[in-house]
Amino acid sequence: MLRHIAEYIASLEMLVGERWRTAQPALSLLSSDDLEKIELVRSETLHNDDAFAKAKFGDAAEVDSRYRKYVSRLGNRLVQVILCCPIEPSLASREKTTFTCLRHLCMGETLLRTKGAFTTQMHLGEVVSRIDYPELVWYAPPAHISLAYFDAVNERGRIATRRLALFRAACNEAVVVSSLLDFWMQLYIPTDRKAELAKRPATIKRAKEFLRKVGLKPTSGVVAIAAARVATTISQLQGNKTLALRWLERSRLALKKESRFTVSTARAYHSQRAFVFRSVNDYINGVADAKKVIALSSPKSSDWYSANNTLLGLQLRSGLFKEAVQTAHEVTRQKNAKQQPALRMRLIKLRELYAKLLTHDYRITLDALKEMKDYPLDASVLRVLVLQGMENLSAATDAMFSLGLHIDRNKATRKDRGYWILSRLIRMFAKHGMNLKECRKIVRFKNYELELPSCKTSQIEHTVIIPLSIWKAIIAKR
Repeated sequence: MLRHIAEYIASLEMLVGERWRTAQPALSLLSSDDLEKIELVRSETLHNDDAFAKAKFGDAAEVDSRYRKYVSRLGNRLVQVILCCPIEPSLASREKTTFTCLRHLCMGETLLRTKGAFTTQMHLGEVVSRIDYPELVWYAPPAHISLAYFDAVNERGRIATRRLALFRAACNEAVVVSSLLDFWMQLYIPTDRKAELAKRPATIKRAKEFLRKVGLKPTSGVVAIAAARVATTISQLQGNKTLALRWLERSRLALKKESRFTVSTARAYHSQRAFVFRSVNDYINGVADAKKVIALSSPKSSDWYSANNTLLGLQLRSGLFKEAVQTAHEVTRQKNAKQQPALRMRLIKLRELYAKLLTHDYRITLDALKEMKDYPLDASVLRVLVLQGMENLSAATDAMFSLGLHIDRNKATRKDRGYWILSRLIRMFAKHGMNLKECRKIVRFKNYELELPSCKTSQIEHTVIIPLSIWKAIIAKR
């Protein structure tokens, strides 16, 4: 029960930010005692229902019917706050659109059954007009059928007939989108199950055939977006951007025809293009699209931070290290950076450390790496670079051996040819006292160095730069 309260609170902080407790509708719907108990839940001083019961009713209290009624009433009040609260402007546009659609659908259905005449049509009409994403297409049929019912009982037969036609078209569209989303989910969600991986080629073949059939007829914007997602995932798996770019362009044209190619959908379009270019190692084009997403986003929004995070990764992988330093500086100097999700900001900080070290900024100390515990391989790489910058050669040598050992112990990096070669190179480099000239007299070392540039990318996401860039950074000062 306490977990439910904690989840309601977490949702409110995502929707509105921390100020929700001091603004409407919370002040109207929650008592001062409710807010006091909510603060205890937020501070994580209450770890279970027993502790919550004692905080509310005293040390002798238990998890009984009185406690359950209180938690149920508090939960209901928090639900009311969630349904009525204003949405944080910085929230990503897709989430805002989804919440807005749901609220209008709930209001429209409620008003329809409580004799609301004009407002019913207004809310249900808003639902239909805001369906810009494939996940929302199933909201259209209930909106259309409700409006048809409304017109039918009010003896507007012709309008009701048109509404029914729209309802049937919305159902057909939703069925196509559902099939596309089914393919997308099967291909996009990572899995280690060998049986499912073995089925992937057959799934890709069926998905391509379905895309071909969908492409034979004119498609609506949301169908084209769903198809583009499937095509993008196939392109990622097969390393071919043609299919994805073709469907992304088709989605753009379909949305333009419907006058729905808004700032929000343009952001999604360029984000998908950046993802496609990144998946096929075309980082320069990816950088161009990531910059377009940033230009279409407000610096206060979640979309802006997400796009800058993407841009940083693409700049590092394409060797634009100075530009990456500038990007990181632009992000971290924003006043609302601390309000962004901690995981995203840690990743931006990690990429900033890489960018600085790869531009030979050796003012970074080992203390800066303490926050990188979620990225052990990156922390090992950065440790080597920092120690080299400090000219602590003995510790740097030890760190190189540790990095090589880390790569070999991890199954994903061990199986990746680029990282496997990197582990051999750095061990040999450390073993010979970081004397590059001596190392290059060894035939095996020379062969590894010659092969490493062909490993242009990695199929794993453990580091933000490719093995070749890591190796170049390690030998830069020798």
